[in-house]
Amino acid sequence: MKRTKLCVVTTAWLFGAIVSRTSSADASPESDARFKEAVALQKIGKLEDARQKYLQALALERAPSILLNLALLEEDANHPVEALTYLRGYLAHPQAKADKVAKLKADMLPGLVAQTAHAEIHAQPGAPVSIDGKEIGNAPLKDAVDLMPGKHTFGAGTQSKELSLSAGETKIVDITPPAATPAPPATTVAPPVSTAPSPGVDIAPPPTQPVTPRPADESSNTKWIVSGSLVGAGVVAAGIGIGFTAAAASAKSDLTAKQNALGPGACPNGSTTGQCGAVRTAADDVSSKNTASVVSYLIGGALVAGGIGTFLFWPSKDKSSSAWFAPYMDRVGAGGAFGASF
Repeated sequence: MKRTKLCVVTTAWLFGAIVSRTSSADASPESDARFKEAVALQKIGKLEDARQKYLQALALERAPSILLNLALLEEDANHPVEALTYLRGYLAHPQAKADKVAKLKADMLPGLVAQTAHAEIHAQPGAPVSIDGKEIGNAPLKDAVDLMPGKHTFGAGTQSKELSLSAGETKIVDITPPAATPAPPATTVAPPVSTAPSPGVDIAPPPTQPVTPRPADESSNTKWIVSGSLVGAGVVAAGIGIGFTAAAASAKSDLTAKQNALGPGACPNGSTTGQCGAVRTAADDVSSKNTASVVSYLIGGALVAGGIGTFLFWPSKDKSSSAWFAPYMDRVGAGGAFGASF
């Protein structure tokens, strides 16, 4: 049987009422109940409690009515960035009503845009982008980022930049890495001019002796190249491990936020429907990133050990003995193998 939600009067200046909705046949009962509770709390001015109920309903069902009510609530709470985020979500929702979209674009959107600052971030494609230490996605970003006016720190990979933005301003933030600087040309130094002998003095030239050039030790050069390559690859692998560790920490924060939004006991018996499926996916993501970081550290350690061992035990031309070191890794760990001949 179809049920109609209660329409309640609020102080929102744009429409004069909290948005109500008619539940569809396949609407989530849990989302429906949380929505009703949020409307009742918003009516009596308990905005923080209403916000939590709306977020729980939104986690279960991304309905346009929830997005719009959240936008109105955040505007009443003087949170223009959050209000603008939910409003953009409503305007882009395929089920949003065309007449209401047009009115919101004309009346509500310009005011929120004027209260906030906006950054178009340019960074190296694929680099993780962060603002004030919080990662927001990988470059390139499709849209400008809405921010509160003031000073912010923008980062992408190893690059960072601090800028101040004003209300209503849209600023391009370029944090792409600089191009490599070419090496300066080599300087040729002319040999000093010899002083001519005094007239009448016969100076015999010094005897010349043939100089046999010493052959270059190619083995030594190869030793440096191989050892340096192994150590360099180990450092890169360790750096990748650090990146996975940071990504796992961010994914863990996202998982905690989803679990807190649902509340205790919200996903009984391992349910994977609705937001419970999102929680399970987030947990799997945390586990996979932790595993990847551990593997990267093991590979990095094995490569660095292999580079050091190769340098120390590389055979020399004037020695009859020789030694070798080879790193290895399997499912349970990493290490190296050593051998020598005399």
